[in-house]
Amino acid sequence: MAIMGSTTQNQLIAFIALCTLLFCIVIAFDILPYLRGPAPYPPDWQWDYLFVNTFSRIWMPLLFMGAALWFALSLEQKTEKHITQHEKKYLVVCVLLFFFIQLSVTFFSRAGISVLFSRIANPDMNGYFTAANQIENIPLFLSAFNQQVLSLPMHAQGHPPGAILFFWSIEHLIRPVSGWFSFLNSLDISHGDVSQLWESLTVSEKITALFSALFIPFLASFSSVLVYYIGKYLYGIRVGIRAAVLLLAIPSLLLFIPINDVFLPLFPLASFLFFILGIGKKQSYYYLFLSGFIFSLGLFFSLSIVPLLFIFLVYLLWTPLSGIKSGMTSIFVDGIAFSLGIISLPVFLFLLFGYNTFTVSQTLLSGLPESRAYLTWVFFNVSDFFIFLGIPLFVIFSLVMLNLFQHLIRFCTQRASSRRTSFARMTIDPLFIGFIGMLLLLNFSGAVRGEV
Repeated sequence: MAIMGSTTQNQLIAFIALCTLLFCIVIAFDILPYLRGPAPYPPDWQWDYLFVNTFSRIWMPLLFMGAALWFALSLEQKTEKHITQHEKKYLVVCVLLFFFIQLSVTFFSRAGISVLFSRIANPDMNGYFTAANQIENIPLFLSAFNQQVLSLPMHAQGHPPGAILFFWSIEHLIRPVSGWFSFLNSLDISHGDVSQLWESLTVSEKITALFSALFIPFLASFSSVLVYYIGKYLYGIRVGIRAAVLLLAIPSLLLFIPINDVFLPLFPLASFLFFILGIGKKQSYYYLFLSGFIFSLGLFFSLSIVPLLFIFLVYLLWTPLSGIKSGMTSIFVDGIAFSLGIISLPVFLFLLFGYNTFTVSQTLLSGLPESRAYLTWVFFNVSDFFIFLGIPLFVIFSLVMLNLFQHLIRFCTQRASSRRTSFARMTIDPLFIGFIGMLLLLNFSGAVRGEV
């Protein structure tokens, strides 16, 4: 809010609402088809243009999104002392709103809430769950994973085995009590495709699919808690609670449940929280090691979080300028502690199961689509990213960028004698710089040519 100067909070909300309305109109009437992507698959990607026939169910997402907006506005009226005193209560509300907004958006979709089961159990929509049901021996599965991964169904063939083992673990925890739910076999499923899929599963697999369909979005909802504590530690309580609420407006976290990607932010967020705690304390190397281990655990689910390491690096190198660290030696030691945490899990998996993280990573990268044009996706990656980031955060991002450019222009037009003082007064956020650098590197490297 502060970067807008005299512009009021209500004006910002009105502007975001106007931008959202215009965007919805453009999408609804397909005025710019390229907003859906450059071309249909294969080889590119373009979202289908489909008529919305579920307006009778729009009340649910409007109800919970309205509640989230009311909650956000009411928090703006509270003092920081009040928020601190009722911190846990407000975080519980954030988690519950996050969870129910995800479900309400799915309820409004063309397929309805029942699609949650299909998105878990259908091998053409998920793949992790199906691959997990085929595991007979964990050590053998991990040791042979590199040879089998590209033949696994759907999303399972493009990721490390973490998500597969996630479903395997749930199913094996449920299996001993699955007899209590034998009545599920007698349920009559009317939809033909779903009925055939339902009948193909054992009782424990059915329970796993139903449980995971709700557990995954619930798990993803705790991202708001981690965002709050990161914001609180770095910028204060007010920024932390705003960031937690803004998370409820990110489409990429709301539209794709219960695919595992929605809870992936938990790993880098938890890792970064321990990272900044470790850097901010003297000789807190166990924090940094734990940070690296959590990040490594996230890599065991998806390699897509690798670029976020650039943000960690920028923040670490920025610490001498911010006064947190006094020299390069401490930075180097902190970096070693974090790196040891990252390599600990790959070393453990290799020694125990013969699972080679680096070989598997090379195999997964070899499976990326090569027929997509580099120049086309240099533009569409950024477009896709900001569309699924959401209009509220895109507007805030644009305002921060404008503020940064104004500082840089003022800095460049000053005399050399005044630049040092001007630079010292500039408020440049290392996380924002790290984010920009990460986005540019990821985009122009050509490593990703498809859905971001």
